[in-house]
This record gives sequence, structure tokens and C-alpha cells, in this order.
Amino acid sequence: MSAPAPAGGPEGVAERTFALIARRAGVEPASVGSDTALASLGIDSLDMAELAFEIEEAFAIEIPDSADATERFLGLQTAGEAADLVRRLLDGGGAPGAGKSRAPRAPTA
Repeated sequence: MSAPAPAGGPEGVAERTFALIARRAGVEPASVGSDTALASLGIDSLDMAELAFEIEEAFAIEIPDSADATERFLGLQTAGEAADLVRRLLDGGGAPGAGKSRAPRAPTA
């Protein structure tokens, strides 16, 4: 159930990232914006790990598997920071080895 790479530029990336965050938090997508604190949505470190996998699948990107990249992702404070990181990964920046597109993962049961 992977979606194709985002179209529509930065707003499309942000909108899709916010929708993933909203789904993970169990809130309406309209309640998530750039300044929304992830902690205010009840997003904890386990949710962030799950969200990382969901972002990789939705955007067909790979969040680098390094301590620095993991720490950076787990340290995100707002939905806007998450969307910015996704944009950098899509552009091939953001962390060493970041932004490598890959085939979407097969859905799990």
C-alpha cells in the first residue's frame, strides 16, 4: 500500500508527513501543522521508530541506519521538523548516506 513519491513540491511533502504523524497519533490530519509538538500528540520514542518505517515506505526513501541519523530522527520536536527532514532525504541530503530512494517495502500482515 505504498504511495508514489510526492508530487506538488514542499507542501505535498509536508501534507503527507503531517498525515502520517496524525495517523500514528490517532488525531485528525487537520490538527497537525508545522508547529505541532510531537510530544503534545503523545508521540513517544516507540511511535517515532514506527513513524520512521512508515515514512520510508510512504516516500520510498531510506532513513540512514546510523547512530547519528537515528538520534536526529528520534530528536525531532515538531511535525515541521519531521517534514523538513523528509524533504532533505528526498533531495539526497540530511545525513551521510541519506536520500537513497529504494523500492517500497512489501506490506506486512
